[in-house]
Amino acid sequence: MAQRPDLPTRIIDALNSNALSAAVGIISLAAPVVAWAVDHVNLVLIVVLQTVLILIVVVGRLWSNRTHIQLRRTNSIEAMDEPSYYDVIRSQLENSLVSDYRGIADGYLSIHGTDVPWISVALVDALIGTEVQPQRILAIDRTINPSLLTRRRGYLDANRRFVEAGGRIDRLFVVKREDLIDRDFAHDLLSLITHHRQFGVICGLAVREHLRPQETVDTVVFANAAVLIEDEQGDEAYTQGRSTVLFKGIDTYVGHFTRAWEHGMGAPRALHTYEAAVRPLLDAWNPQEAAAIVDGL
Repeated sequence: MAQRPDLPTRIIDALNSNALSAAVGIISLAAPVVAWAVDHVNLVLIVVLQTVLILIVVVGRLWSNRTHIQLRRTNSIEAMDEPSYYDVIRSQLENSLVSDYRGIADGYLSIHGTDVPWISVALVDALIGTEVQPQRILAIDRTINPSLLTRRRGYLDANRRFVEAGGRIDRLFVVKREDLIDRDFAHDLLSLITHHRQFGVICGLAVREHLRPQETVDTVVFANAAVLIEDEQGDEAYTQGRSTVLFKGIDTYVGHFTRAWEHGMGAPRALHTYEAAVRPLLDAWNPQEAAAIVDGL
């Protein structure tokens, strides 16, 4: 279910609505006609009414311009893969005090630092509140620090809401061979996967060296509507980090995910094989045995 806008946002939307502007225009035109047709109408009152209505619209526009970013409109919303989804995200950005995302008019966003988690959550929540199909998220997670990913609470909560609303999430953990045969890394990775499974995420595993470079890029595909590409992984507080969001050409990234997910024995089966063999080793780790398991995936 879509989150209801807060009161200030609803006021702004009302003051800037086409319906209010049309009503003011109609009343302004109708008032002199009524005054002419009815003998006992106070003309001063009519003028005051017109002035008040015009001031409401003008003040609303000025307030909106001072407190909200006005983003450049796209020339062709139909150029986006999912116009309705794109318009929801664009409206959220314009109604929020965030950076000036001028690029959205051309179908992309460049986001940095603390804006990355905020946008990530907005992209998930927009799926819940729209009719975009399929209701799915496809994620390639180039996993470097599993314990760090368990602390992305806002994003994980949004994932949980999406699954509870009937959506499906397929998440592929892409990991370097040397990390998969490290005991501490394996422990943290399996804990991360357990955490995702608890709220219904379908998990898979792939060895990074076994995939093509374009299949190891950290991406999240939201239906066929948008893709979030992580250009630089953020730190724990996301004071660093850089990502790009695209609203066009999504099929290319769906293809990258599908090939990586289906590579070899398939990502879910590879994870099951690795997990079943490695969990018993955690108490008495044997790097050679772990290496043999990984090389067989």
